[in-house]
Amino acid sequence: MKTAWLTGIVLCFCMVMGWGEEGSTADPTLTEVLESADTPPWLNEISKVLVKETGVAISPVIGLSYLAITDDPSVAHLKPWVWAVIGLFVLVLVKDVGGVALPGLLKKPLDAVEFFQNQGLGALCAALFVPDLHRELYALVADHAPAAQWAGDAGAPFFLAATGSEGILYLLTFPLSIAIFCAVWLLSNTINVLILLSPFSTVDACLKSIKVACLGVLAGLGAIHPYLGAGLSVILVIVAFLLFGWAFRLYHFGWIFASDLITRRHKRFHAAGKPIRGFLDQELADVPARTYGELSHHEDSGTVRFRYRPWLLMAPRDVSIPLTHSPKVGRGLVHVTIEATETDGDLNTYFHLPPRYSGHERVVGKQLDLDVVDIGIRRGVKVAMRWVRRAFRRKPQAVA
Repeated sequence: MKTAWLTGIVLCFCMVMGWGEEGSTADPTLTEVLESADTPPWLNEISKVLVKETGVAISPVIGLSYLAITDDPSVAHLKPWVWAVIGLFVLVLVKDVGGVALPGLLKKPLDAVEFFQNQGLGALCAALFVPDLHRELYALVADHAPAAQWAGDAGAPFFLAATGSEGILYLLTFPLSIAIFCAVWLLSNTINVLILLSPFSTVDACLKSIKVACLGVLAGLGAIHPYLGAGLSVILVIVAFLLFGWAFRLYHFGWIFASDLITRRHKRFHAAGKPIRGFLDQELADVPARTYGELSHHEDSGTVRFRYRPWLLMAPRDVSIPLTHSPKVGRGLVHVTIEATETDGDLNTYFHLPPRYSGHERVVGKQLDLDVVDIGIRRGVKVAMRWVRRAFRRKPQAVA
């Protein structure tokens, strides 16, 4: 319910106040102060574009729904098809509101569908709004960058004087525009991945509320004045760039898990004779958590050789992950893990295998020379069923 209320408040707030200076009901004193400042006109335009692009990157379905409702020119040529996005928004809202009362396991397929829906809308938003930001950035660098002015009396930017073509400068600002959108969108997607991995519906609602609240603050500041919204957008972009590596690994983790669950890949997957692939659960041997790679049995007892490619493209690296006493293959309810027993007797997770390995635990155990045990909910259910069977098998005592 918290997510529904926050989403409704954000949309109503945006429709009343607007995403720019028009229709703003903010404090006129603050607005007048910002407007009276001696700032160039291009700064106001690039601020509006940056706020809009950051907003749709945070939540494509909410951002596009708002732009469709407010008849924004950037999506006017997509009507009536863009109204289908509003239908998706309503379905997501119903799923989030009704999903609070459902067990997390029953809601996970819907969360996986939303995860992939977010990918498609993210690509659409990138195609719609990245060119706008690129155009403003190109104008900024071409006309207002002091470091680029080095051509004597000709007054041409240095890049243009050196190359003799505006196309080079145009291409230089294009990757930056894409990187800004992708970094924020990727960081926002980590919330969808955490929702997909969380077993509790209440935690899902809290995570979704964080995204909606962030979008509401951005829309509110942008409605007061574009400079305020752009300031928050710059902060979000900086944070997204700093966390890009972590967000990329978590996004890849969620993509593999969601695709395996949706397509039920474990039904047609054959694990025998193929390399075992999985994700590192924690940072070990200077390898970041959620790194994807291949596992193989090491000759030394208690170690697993992990072969991975940084950023999935660089040269492969090999590390040996030492496991503690009695490492085992954990048979979970959704996916398989590689566990090891610590000194206190608790199991510590070292690797997460994709859901495609569900039902192939014995093949994995044979390749890694490890035993297979039940963990988590599966283990609890089996213990409970064993206790029930023993209770019914007891013979009634004779009455004296």
